[in-house]
Amino acid sequence: MKPTLVDVTLMSEKRTNVLMLLYCKGKKNIDEIKNTLDVSSSGIMPQMKKLVECDLLIHEKDTYELSDMGKLIVEKMQDLLSLSTLFEENHDYWKNRDLSKIPIHMLRRISELGQCSLLEPDRHHLFEHHPEFIEKIHDSKYVMMISSSFHPQTMSVLCDAAEKDIGVSFIVTRSVFDRMEEDCQNELERFHNCEHTELVIDNEEEEIGLLTLAVSDIFVYIWLFDKNQRFNRITLISYDESALNWGKELFMYYRNLATAVDKDNEIDYCNHGSNLITQNVDNSVS
Repeated sequence: MKPTLVDVTLMSEKRTNVLMLLYCKGKKNIDEIKNTLDVSSSGIMPQMKKLVECDLLIHEKDTYELSDMGKLIVEKMQDLLSLSTLFEENHDYWKNRDLSKIPIHMLRRISELGQCSLLEPDRHHLFEHHPEFIEKIHDSKYVMMISSSFHPQTMSVLCDAAEKDIGVSFIVTRSVFDRMEEDCQNELERFHNCEHTELVIDNEEEEIGLLTLAVSDIFVYIWLFDKNQRFNRITLISYDESALNWGKELFMYYRNLATAVDKDNEIDYCNHGSNLITQNVDNSVS
């Protein structure tokens, strides 16, 4: 029985590696393929033959390249492999996360988070942000954050960054903002007095849901509740360029839904530096 294209493309690691190599690097001769994949002629040639027979590769003289059909299949295969790798690397984390509040068009592209790692909470600093998170904020040119839960240290960390001329845009739910007004009056005043800051309220709390996100020009940090609405403070982080763009787009999605507010009245609080932050985001994702 003739193998299906699914079998040919996905059921052999060697064939998959060949397809991905030619998709990423273009036309190669057999020696280049063997050296790059560190395989022998006897190990790779039968697989090359199958790929050619299934019209996924074009073989001319001593070179191989993807056919048009091969390019289309590998493009979709790359998405599947990237998504599988993302979930496999931190399987125990992802299987219990509530992803329902990530908009579907962004959830379909979640593989763009790329190479991720987890920051476990330090038992000596259970009620503080992880030191790496604070350090990376201060290394950034700008920071954009969404928070659906109140953390007593967040405003202080963002104020410290803003006072170093780091642009900061912060979206919070109405309940978080109300709590900040009760417990963080000094930090709110500091935040307002900085030049390039913006505080935005999401009055429809179900929009953000159980999600906290921080993204800058160098990192993406995500805090997700589990499916039982519990929060264990494990932080998912990525520094991949594709992850930064994904995080910025997700931030702007919620930013466009929320209401920028002005400190001089009880409904709106928005500082005059917000245009700079928005311009940075627009430039980075365009």
